[in-house]
Amino acid sequence: MKKFSGKIALIAAATGLICAASPSAYAGTADGENGGSTISTVPLPKFRVSLSILEGYDDNVFTTTDSLATKSWYNTAQADVFADLGNSRTVFTLGVGAGLTYYYSRPGDKSDKLAHLSLDIVHKVNDRLTITFNSYNTYQVQPQFDLQVEQNRVNGQYYYTSQSLSAAYQWTRRFSTVTSYQMTGIFYEEQSAKITNDYIQQTFGNQFRYLLTPTTTAVAEYRFGLVNYLYENALNVTTNYGLVGFDHTFSPRFTMSLRAGGAIQNQKVGGTSTSPYAELTANYQYQRYSAIQGYLNYGFQYSNLAVAQSNKALRIGITDTQAITPKLIATLGFFYEHDDYSSTPSVAGYTDDTLNVNLGLRYPITPKLNIQANYQHVALLSSVASQRYNQNVVSFGANYSF
Repeated sequence: MKKFSGKIALIAAATGLICAASPSAYAGTADGENGGSTISTVPLPKFRVSLSILEGYDDNVFTTTDSLATKSWYNTAQADVFADLGNSRTVFTLGVGAGLTYYYSRPGDKSDKLAHLSLDIVHKVNDRLTITFNSYNTYQVQPQFDLQVEQNRVNGQYYYTSQSLSAAYQWTRRFSTVTSYQMTGIFYEEQSAKITNDYIQQTFGNQFRYLLTPTTTAVAEYRFGLVNYLYENALNVTTNYGLVGFDHTFSPRFTMSLRAGGAIQNQKVGGTSTSPYAELTANYQYQRYSAIQGYLNYGFQYSNLAVAQSNKALRIGITDTQAITPKLIATLGFFYEHDDYSSTPSVAGYTDDTLNVNLGLRYPITPKLNIQANYQHVALLSSVASQRYNQNVVSFGANYSF
């Protein structure tokens, strides 16, 4: 038991609290765990294979305005492999999978390809130094709102990647630093989508952490971000962040992290602008198999528009996993984003509001076989009428793991 507890502590110390809205239960996302629950009533083996099949209905396949919506039934088949390895000094987790979604009555190409690869390594070099590497990669069509990138509609197949490396060093009993680098990118196959969407973002950061009490750590942080668009260089930006905040453990079941400060953004075309910046994450396990996770952030987001307009966005995500009975697990996900695009001499400003709500139910027939049902609603409310749309997706299916 002591060895297991040390492994959990190692993860927590190196990575901190990471909270996001649940990956959509929609069949067209390659998260590899249809249903998205992070709580299991059965201990997971070190190696696991998961096979899933879903049948569903989408009332707006191309996420167009409601009057032009295309409806279709679809089928998704997916296979995934997961590994959880390591020892008292090193944690190694791997997830890889692929699948195919087939739309029975969608015009044109009726198939969407799905693939994902995730890798997480935490290594405690010695009592003072911990190295963490996280990699997430997905190839799919449907928007995945928990990625927190500027995509809220279907634009064809795309590849998303996020790679991060950090080093946490304990200088004294109370003082530590975390130095980090993160690279994210998104790359579309459709030429029309590539122009203003393909980009590479790099973020360099350094945290200065001081343990005030056994449960509270004060944090001062600096970040420097660069966004480079592959085809529209006028959209390139650099951003400097100055933040302060804290990480607090209210109890073994309830943790919270807060950062707040300001950001200065320099656009290649468009000049310099400033904005407040804040982010909050929280995680509360209120029952043995039930938990709620949430995040909120506000500040500059990159602008994927053909003109140099800055974008300030508010993002809120909440996921609640509830054990209705010892076997029946329900997952509710809520995502909201408000985007405020500034005006330029040639283009008027406008706002977008994106709402994503998803509900999933999972019930084990046997320890290896689960049945599930999912519902998702997406609404884009924009001050530009041609941007608006609604989408409802329902699915049901089965998952077999061994």
